[in-house]
Amino acid sequence: MMETYYPEYPQMKPLTKESFELRDIALSEKVSLFETLADLAQPVESLYPVKMEDLGQSYGYLLYRTKASWDADEEKIRVIDGRDRMQLFVDGKLMATQYQAEIGQDIFVAGEKESHPPY
Repeated sequence: MMETYYPEYPQMKPLTKESFELRDIALSEKVSLFETLADLAQPVESLYPVKMEDLGQSYGYLLYRTKASWDADEEKIRVIDGRDRMQLFVDGKLMATQYQAEIGQDIFVAGEKESHPPY
């Protein structure tokens, strides 16, 4: 395309990097993120979610955790102002993954409704 519109500029062969052959690589071991959290990170407690930049982190992943009780057999959850990608886990199980264009859409999660004592 550049050569078509700008023929006066010399065109060079693209630089390529040697790589290894893609093939099946057997999984030998794995661990659960939730079982290894204490070894990977220190918790920061806050009433509201804190942005990564405010935690001194400009890239990577953050894990937000909360305890919630179900008011219905199915709850609607929505992530607001998330970026890039989010994954929702409930009790350690992956419920949904949303990418940039999907973040903010409703996620419906079945749960066990908690019984409340009569008033």
